[in-house]
Amino acid sequence: MRIETNTNLVYDAQHEKCLCITSQADGRAFAFVQCLDVGHDGKGERAKRYWGLYDPENPAASIERIMRNGGKWPQLPN
Repeated sequence: MRIETNTNLVYDAQHEKCLCITSQADGRAFAFVQCLDVGHDGKGERAKRYWGLYDPENPAASIERIMRNGGKWPQLPN
């Protein structure tokens, strides 16, 4: 699955830097998505992380919504 936004974000399930981790809490599903900011020229690969509600029945739409409107997923210390 490959998802692109008009804000230069790309999620490609085949790319080693892209991740989608799902989890459940309080009866709701959430996803933590690591995608790539490819920049205006389409050649960059800076990882960006977002999280939000996830619908397992519609994963592509969920991931796109998270990439557009999700909360930032910070880098946590080890």
